Amino acid sequence: SGIKASLSDLQKVCESKERDFSEISIIPFGTVPDQGKLDYFEELGVDEVILRVPAGPREHVLETLDSYVSFLK
Repeated sequence: SGIKASLSDLQKVCESKERDFSEISIIPFGTVPDQGKLDYFEELGVDEVILRVPAGPREHVLETLDSYVSFLK
């Protein structure tokens, strides 16, 4: 995944700048959720995600938000 490589690069930059990588919050945004992806992010140390919410009619947006409830912790 692109995020895994990016996190590795970020960790190297932190080391070169003498910054504690563990103090950085990792928050992907625009994520279309599925349990496998969210589990993977958690394994990588992601703190939280910002889910994608579609533009469109109110009913469509509310249906999407309702479908996200199962992913809340």
